[in-house]
Amino acid sequence: MIRSEAIELSSNRAGGEGTLTVSKILNPEDMEGKAEAIMKITFPVGTSIGVHQHNDAFEQYHVLSGSGIFHDNGEDKQIKAGETGLMKPGGIHGIKNTGESEMVIIAFFFVT
Repeated sequence: MIRSEAIELSSNRAGGEGTLTVSKILNPEDMEGKAEAIMKITFPVGTSIGVHQHNDAFEQYHVLSGSGIFHDNGEDKQIKAGETGLMKPGGIHGIKNTGESEMVIIAFFFVT
């Protein structure tokens, strides 16, 4: 099977700032219920996914390019290309592009 990305714009995602480009790579049907979604998200400078929580999923943000701030359970941490932020179920998290160029991440959502 070959899938094409389903691209959409997402403004103020989870209360975040600005408009992101979200490319849905795989959905729950593709992964037979083992994961919720895999998405590529492009953040223009200054945009973010707001601080939020998932009680029933592991979520990971792997940074492909750029850099920013990863909010991890009350702590803000620098994150850059080649690094992954991991959130366990119930974790409070968010991410913001604080760099000088766009930031691109792959977001993985695994159900518990």
